[in-house]
Formats: sequence, structure tokens, C-alpha cells
Amino acid sequence: MIINKNSITYVSNSFLGIRSMGLFAPMSYWRSAGDPGIGDIDTFYKVIDFAKKAKQGIIQILPLNLPSIDNCPYAIASNFIFDPVYIGIKKVFEKFDQDKYVKAADLYASKSDIFKELRKKEKSTNDETRKHKSEILKAIFDEFIKIKSYDLDPVAIIYGKHGKPDNMKSAFFSYCDTNKSWLFDHVLFFILADEFGTDDFRKWDRDVAKRSENIINQLKIQHAGQIMFGSFIQWIMHEQLTDILSYAKSGNNPVDIMFDQPFAFGNADVWITLDAFNINKETLKKEYTQGAPPHRLDIPQHWQFTLLDFKKPGAKKLLLERTAFLFNYCTLLRIDHLLGYYQLYHLSEDTSWNMTLSKMGIWNDIERIKKRDGSSVEKRNEIYELIISALKCALPSDISSRFFAQDGNLRYGHVILACRKDFPEGIYDKNTCGWYEVNSTEHSCKLLYSLLNHNNQGDDYLEKIISNDEYFLRPDDSIRIGFFNPGLGEEIVSDFIQLAQSQGKEVVLENLGLVPDAVSRSLKELGASEFKPLYFGYQYFKGDHNMYWFDNIGKLDYASFAIHDTVTLECWWTGKGKWAEKKYYFNDVHQKTALINWLINNNYLGTDEPFDTTVMTGEMQRAVLSSVADSNANMAVFMMPDIFKTGEEGIINIPGQSGFWTARSPVLAEDLISIEKISNLPIENKAFHTANLINELSDYKHRNSPEKQFEECGSNPCILRTMPVCGDGYKQIRLLNESFLIDVVIYGNSGHVKILLNDNEIIPMDKIVIENKIPDGISVYRTVIPVTENHIGTNTFSVFINGEPKTANGYLIGISLNTDTNPLSDNYGKQKMG
Repeated sequence: MIINKNSITYVSNSFLGIRSMGLFAPMSYWRSAGDPGIGDIDTFYKVIDFAKKAKQGIIQILPLNLPSIDNCPYAIASNFIFDPVYIGIKKVFEKFDQDKYVKAADLYASKSDIFKELRKKEKSTNDETRKHKSEILKAIFDEFIKIKSYDLDPVAIIYGKHGKPDNMKSAFFSYCDTNKSWLFDHVLFFILADEFGTDDFRKWDRDVAKRSENIINQLKIQHAGQIMFGSFIQWIMHEQLTDILSYAKSGNNPVDIMFDQPFAFGNADVWITLDAFNINKETLKKEYTQGAPPHRLDIPQHWQFTLLDFKKPGAKKLLLERTAFLFNYCTLLRIDHLLGYYQLYHLSEDTSWNMTLSKMGIWNDIERIKKRDGSSVEKRNEIYELIISALKCALPSDISSRFFAQDGNLRYGHVILACRKDFPEGIYDKNTCGWYEVNSTEHSCKLLYSLLNHNNQGDDYLEKIISNDEYFLRPDDSIRIGFFNPGLGEEIVSDFIQLAQSQGKEVVLENLGLVPDAVSRSLKELGASEFKPLYFGYQYFKGDHNMYWFDNIGKLDYASFAIHDTVTLECWWTGKGKWAEKKYYFNDVHQKTALINWLINNNYLGTDEPFDTTVMTGEMQRAVLSSVADSNANMAVFMMPDIFKTGEEGIINIPGQSGFWTARSPVLAEDLISIEKISNLPIENKAFHTANLINELSDYKHRNSPEKQFEECGSNPCILRTMPVCGDGYKQIRLLNESFLIDVVIYGNSGHVKILLNDNEIIPMDKIVIENKIPDGISVYRTVIPVTENHIGTNTFSVFINGEPKTANGYLIGISLNTDTNPLSDNYGKQKMG
């Protein structure tokens, strides 16, 4: 990892140790007076304008990648290809000389009525807008390649044999040259996916699927023109995202743009970097796919993504390339599904159906038990023990040792499933028949699954199917398992943190789900910024004293109320609506009353407010959100549907359901910007209510005023933040031949800043240049220490300013190559086995 020692282009408030507040919504959510039916870059400039005016430090969005199904930003074919639906056409014409793009401009003008109708829709019109925008962009591209002085030869561009034009094409050629290691292959993937009618490359012609070098070169030449157009679109997105980041960080009220990094990779990523994944290179079959354990559900989630193989060097390389790519366009990055980097949930696919009850030799015994007299409970236990015994014989020893605990029982979160391929059409519901349906990508058909092990959250499905002859097991049912496989652990998480730190940025780690204590402890020790949604923390009032409650929110953390996968604040409180009823949070009115009393006791709700437990009043909305803004978290970010107090129409997504990701704002960005004297507006004006609420929330912890936060410092100079965090229980780990990175952010006259390393070596720190504007009085100092053999083990450091010690000890831990850095492993801190 290359660390810039002298300067940082954009620095986030969080990096500086400044508390901030922000707003979250997918880019598609935002609405403006001239949008084309979906929020895009043109509209996003107005959102940034509002954020600056309202002194909001963060605007968070969801992934902008091209979705492969149902508009879902996490179901993507490529982690590197952006969706052209977000391109701001007005900004394209501003950057280009519109007079030279007559046909494209005329086409754009001719679609004004179409866009006007799309703009009226309640939901975002992703597919329709993308189609019309693609036509306009193609017209722009066609004129772009014909403009004077230089003929564009697509094949020459792909193979880097072009000249050096002196016009706009030069920037395009430079982009292609800089990104040629990935760009053309990813664009080609989508061309081929369209040609073959599927993005599952395993169904393409064999030589294409296995990337025969000669075939790929031929295809690049054959499709050179299309590749250039696809690359042109990605260049436009690159330019617009780069420009808007620069705009957001400019001026007196800079805004951090927060992106979101999906965990899973798409088929394009797998096709191009096959060596990084758990897939058979010859057959292209996947014996295991990625899922999630039964958390808050009684069955596992069958995500079916291709699993990274953390044992392969290509996996770590790909992970860091993706994170570095996203950091080109943001200053904050949410890392989705953090747990997957510590332990990755595998679901077996039994691609050859070798694990059937018949082939495992236990069907006759199961059938005998089923037919004999006795209770269903007795039969259930005997059949289950038969399956357990058969699995212990059939599973490879390395998988068996991970699947079963030392006492022979299943480890926590692990499951045993029965899977059925041939079954009559119908609706299968686990609660009525004991089976549930999954559309399997690996088997290209629908499959039925039934959970066979005991679970604590629902019915016993094995007992249920024993009691029903129609749904009982069959000899050709396959036994599948779900289990955790260890990931890279602290090694990759440390890389994410240091990659962000080296650029003056921040990662926020989303660790929802079944979080082992060892992972929570690990994240704290690494000084990570953790994702803390109070939607789950408020389960405190159901007796669940969990890691998302206020007591567990640290000064480095990110706090929110809801997340994009939950119902809105309004639905959470009232329980009204199709999805709210299914997700209803409170068991009884006493829990609501306890919450109200807590809000009153903490001065978020007045005692003279009506205690209506069925209606989310404006006062109740303000009280709940105020508790988040007033938390210890460094970042407090609010979903716009909760700020607007919208019901089910504001739900961004319900996991496992289709038809979401298209919610839109009830208010125009222009209306939010135009509010000057909010006291003169009627209270029922939604833009007024929004601006007023945001203004009130921002006052908590002086989130809208770094200057007032500096008054808390007391002494001068004052250390706002050190990275790594100093103090017992914190650490920075780096591998041999990597580098420790120490940054110190200081407010006030700092003079000379030095590091005392291991109580005997004094290392001067360099003041680094911050190119974007930061508050007056702040300085950032940095030192980089290469990890040599002498640094293997624990090293201490402390910060001295003007010869005076200013911090407790910090801890730098150098580790040998091939050290196991996963705290969930029995070999943690030792050399990796095998």
C-alpha cells in the first residue's frame, strides 16, 4: 500500500475528529424540478447545495453500480461499472461544447415531455430513464468521436496505440490508459451478457466462459466500437463523480460524500478474476455459495453469491482494489457485511446430488422409523441422529471440524437442510408444510428446502414434515449444510482502515447480525468506526441490552436510527401497513410507555406532550431522532424518509422482497434550498418541517459548528484525534514489510510534534498539506514507520508536542507473514495452518 506522506487531497470531518451530522438516501430518491424521473448527478448538486446551507457534514448514498436484478444496488454484476442512469445529462452538455453536439442536444430536447411525465411518477423510473439516457449518451458519443483533428480508432485505444490529441479526447484516452487493467474487460462482460442473454458467464460458449486469451482478444476487436461507447459512459461517470466530490468539499461548509461498498462480487468480477473465488476452474461449478445464518429469521438466507477464497492471494488483492476504486469518489465509505471478512457463511450446493439420503445409505432406516409406531418427537430425534452420523462420515475432515463443535453438536448458527429438486407446482410455506422455495442460480431451477436441526425462533420443521406424509423426506432429497468459514480477519480490516487513513478518509464498518464477542472486541481494539443503528438499539425496551444501545456507542462510531433494510420511523412506531405489520417492533404498549418515559427522563420529550402510543407525532419524531443526534457517535446520519416522517411509501427496501429501491422524496431539492426564513412558512409545509427539524438536530453536540466543538478542548494545543487510538485496549497491526501509519490531528499552535517509539527512539512527525479547506487552527501531522524484523511484536509510541508528552501509549503490533489474524480462529496470533 502506497502512503502519501506529504499531502492529502480531501480530508473528512471524521478523520479530523470533528463531530458531524448527515442525511442519507439513495441518489435515485432525491427529486428536483427538472429531473428525468430519478435522482441523478444533476439533482445531486442541488442536494449538496442544501447540505452546505444546512451545515450538514455528510450526504450518504447507496452503491451506484449497475444492478443485475430488481434495481437492487447490492445485486450487481460488476463492482467497477457504474449505472449510466445516474449521469447528469445537463452536466454533460455543460462540460462539452453543446454547439458541437447538435443532434444529441436535439434528441435531448425532444425527450423533455417524456421526462416530464416520468418525473410525475411516485416511484423512480430506473429502467425507462436508463433507456432514454442511453440513447442520448450514444448520440453524444457518436458526435464526440467525429469532432475535428483526431479520428478515434477503438482498437488502438484498447491496445494503447493511440496518439496524443489536444482536445477533449485526450482526457478520455488518459482515462482509458489509466484504467485499462480492468475497464475493457468489465465493459466487454456486459456486451457479452447481452449477446448471450444472461450474465451467468458459465452459460456462455465454453472458450468465452473460460477466457481463452485468443478468444478474448478477438472479441475485443470484434466489439471494439461497443467497448469504446461503454468506456465513454464510465469516463463520463468518473468525471461527474470526481467533479461533485470536489464541489462537495469546496467552500466554508464542506460536505463528506459517503459511498457504500457491497460485500459480494458479481459475475463480471468472478469471470475476470477467477483465481480469487471458490469455484472450480475446469467445471465452473460452485460447491458452496454465500448466504447468511438464521439471524432474526428461523431459516438461513440463500444469497447465492460466489464466495471469495481467502486462501488465494488474489482475493485480498481484489478486495483492496475495490476499496481503493471507491475512495476515488468519496471521503467516507460504509463497508457492508463486515462479519463476512471474519467469517463467511457457506451454503453447500451438492452440484452432483451426491448427498442424497439414498446415496448416503440411510434412506431405508429413515423410512423404517417413519412407518413404525411412536410419537413424532421420538421419530424426529432418531431421524436427525441418523443424518448427523451420516454427515460425520460423508463430510471432508476439514469441513466436518468446522461444522461440528468438539462435543459433536452443531456450532452456533450452523444448519442442516434437506433439499428437493422435483416437486409439483404450488405455493410452499414453511409454517404450513415445512418447506420453503428458493430460485437456485447454481441449479438453474427452483428448489425446496426444509430446516432439519432444532431452532429457537420458529417451528420444528423436521417434526412438521414427519407428521405429514405428503411433505415427508424422499430418498432423492439432498442434505445441505450451512456453516461459517474463517476469513482474513484483522489483516484485511486493518488494510481497509489504513487505506482510508492514508487518504484522510474513514471507513464505517457495518457489523449487524450474529456478532461474536471476539469480533466486537477486535473492532474496538483496531479503533474502528462502527455502524450503530438505534432501530436495533431501542430493543433495549424489550429486555435486549444489545451492542446498538447508547451505552455501547463510542466516540468514533456512526449512529443512525433506521437503515435502508428496515421500515421507516413512522412504521416502526405505529405498526400500520402491509410491511409494518410484519415487522412490528413492540410486543405491547408497556414497552412503548417505557420508551416514552426514557425520552422524558433524558429531556428529549416534554412532560406536557400527549403520550399517544398509536400515532407518530412530530414531537415524538423529534424526540427519537434527537436521541441519536445527542449520542456519543462521531457521525449521526438520518434517513430522509424518517426526516420527512413518511410511512410505507418511504421504505427503501424490505430484505427478500422484490419491487423496492424506488422510493422518492416528497419534496423537491429546490424547495429545501429556497427556505430562507423558516419562521415565515406555514407549519404544514413539509420543506419547512424538514429544514426546521434538521436545524434542531444539528445543534446537538454542536454538530453544525466545529468552532464550538473546539471550545471543549480546553488546553492549547489540543489533540483532536490520533490514529491509531492511544490507550490500553487499542492497537494498529501491520505485516512485515508493510508500514505503521501514525497521524495526529491538533487544534492550536502545535510547534514541534514528535513520536517516542519504544521509550528510546524519537521520530519527528511531518506536517502534511490538506488541499481542501479545513477549519482554521487545525494541523495534521504524520509519520510512517516501515515494519522490519525489529518491529515484530508489540511496540509502544506516545505523542510529544513541544517536548511535552500529550498522550498515553499507543500500540503498534508487527506480525510475521502468514500469521493468523482472525480472533475467531483457534490459531489466532500463530502461523496459519496449511
